[in-house]
Amino acid sequence: MKIAHIAPYGPNQAGIYEAARDMVRADIRQGHTAWFVDAGAQLVGNSTREAPRVGAVDDRAGFRLVTQPWEVCNEADVIMLHTGCDNQWLVWNQAPVIFVIHGTPTAAFRNEQRDTVQSYSVYTEGSKWPRVKALLYFWPEFRPYWDVVFPPGKQVVLDYPPIDRERFTGDGEPWEIPRFQRGRYNGLICDSWRADSDVLEILHGAIEASRRVQGLTWHILAIQEPMGPYTHIIQKMRSIGALGTIGGRRPDMEQAYRGVDFVLSGRRSVSRVIAEALCCGAPVIADQGCTAANLTADKRDPLAMASVIEQMVDRVEHDRAGLQQETASLAEHFDLDVYGKRISDLYERVIKE
Repeated sequence: MKIAHIAPYGPNQAGIYEAARDMVRADIRQGHTAWFVDAGAQLVGNSTREAPRVGAVDDRAGFRLVTQPWEVCNEADVIMLHTGCDNQWLVWNQAPVIFVIHGTPTAAFRNEQRDTVQSYSVYTEGSKWPRVKALLYFWPEFRPYWDVVFPPGKQVVLDYPPIDRERFTGDGEPWEIPRFQRGRYNGLICDSWRADSDVLEILHGAIEASRRVQGLTWHILAIQEPMGPYTHIIQKMRSIGALGTIGGRRPDMEQAYRGVDFVLSGRRSVSRVIAEALCCGAPVIADQGCTAANLTADKRDPLAMASVIEQMVDRVEHDRAGLQQETASLAEHFDLDVYGKRISDLYERVIKE
């Protein structure tokens, strides 16, 4: 079977791209011919897209992805639409379309409400197209939101997103945190700061935990300038000796996950950060309700979050082997082959409709 994935190309920059790349690899492992077509990146608040790239190469972790010209869509049996694209890419062929819904309903809604990206309406209107045979997403807890705007017969919900675990279980050297920035216990905060979920609450939980646990240090990556009022919080973390490294996105997040004791996330849905960290062997603390984390607490309650962080530090100190085993078990949720078999069944179904 021939599958064309349309998404923005952005290694180490865009979660949609990383997810689409893993889906391409899963397709190939199932014996399909899978292509990646760059739709061109679009920044929030900007109505124009960058020019699509053809021939761009991403060869990380032993898997070589090369962006293809849009004309491959005319040969496809199924089109996996991860984002909007030029109309002619779809109107010159009749292949069934699977609309892949990335991110949370709240993020899609809030961005449109703020007149930035019209993704909520695109999803809603696109779900009505006869050629859109399925709307695929990976978070069952979002069904009540999407039930309002999606036809029930078209929704396909999988429990967990696929992750290329071979990339994250490799033998790369862990992040060597500089000695003067390293604590006795090292936590990583690296979720992107989004419309629906940022790091405000968990930063306060992290500060409270550092007041209770001597030597607990926090490393913050993927921050987005300008920091605005976050500056005051960061200054407080620095003044009490709780701040280690702080910086933007890194191309080698695998090494960063392997170089810390655990990851702290404010997300309830299983984000790329949560899944990637687990696949690297880094235990995760997440927002209350997350189904794939070692420990959870209500991120809106800094005292409760601090107590859970204390529990994690205690396990790092006294039960590291058990913690590693538990983390490895959680990582099995994201197996590419499990996803590959389920998506292959979906391909067969939509072709027959």
